[in-house]
Amino acid sequence: MVYVLSIASAIAFAFASLLQLAATKDRSDDLNMRPGLLFSLFKHGGWLGGIALDVVAIAFQILALAFGKVAVVQAILSLGLVVSIVSAPYFGFNKLSSRISWLSLAAGFGVGVYILLQPAQAKDSYRMSIVLVVAVFVGMVALIPHFLLKGASRHYRAISLSIIASVLVGLASVLERILGLRVVALGLFRGAFAPNTLVLIVLGLEALLITQSAFQLGELHVVLPIISIGEPIVSFVFARVLLGERLWAPGLMGLLAFVAIAGSLSSVYVLGRHAMSELGGLGPVEGEDAEGT
Repeated sequence: MVYVLSIASAIAFAFASLLQLAATKDRSDDLNMRPGLLFSLFKHGGWLGGIALDVVAIAFQILALAFGKVAVVQAILSLGLVVSIVSAPYFGFNKLSSRISWLSLAAGFGVGVYILLQPAQAKDSYRMSIVLVVAVFVGMVALIPHFLLKGASRHYRAISLSIIASVLVGLASVLERILGLRVVALGLFRGAFAPNTLVLIVLGLEALLITQSAFQLGELHVVLPIISIGEPIVSFVFARVLLGERLWAPGLMGLLAFVAIAGSLSSVYVLGRHAMSELGGLGPVEGEDAEGT
């Protein structure tokens, strides 16, 4: 069930990204990193459809995290970029080369090997107070680069925002794991109404603004790969530090698992770089204006 929910979440996130990317490119730079950017996007039907898919994807992700490790779920979600790229021709973009197909297979194969070699673990171990302090601290610090890099080029601002978005979404996966565990143990109402849920919502809204701002500013062959590989890497780190998850077994099996996931994420990065060039970027299809009409 964990695998099915994770795959469903990856597909929903992928389609959501395609819809959102098209909407952000024609927004004014004056709105970047401001709530007004999100308000302006509410006028775009495609973007709203992407947000609806994001909600569905997050629901699947929380359910998957309730029964599976962060390391497993996030590894599968890293294939979301593969799904986006493979699906792009059906959204009006050019057909991709066979090289892209081989990179997609390599990424999926690496994740599969990593999952098969995952060590057994009884349960996660965490202290809610520490998790919340870390989440609040990271959420506050995440805003600092925006003010420090106001005079920088669009390229470097987009890179910094992409990295920050990866950190926030990766950390959010830890909070989603805790939320899922609480809902399973205590029921929907008692499990959901807790301080970590409020922090998760705030962190999610911040990540949404920063992600859309990165989409707006950056070349997509730079932004998408950074977010796609940055999120699982960050989630692995926080899962290990805050939840005590074992990422791989000791010895040869652990080494093979590390090589597999490293190879998979490398394939995703190269895939994103090359595919965006072949597609010419992901934006509004021909005949569609900034308002999605």
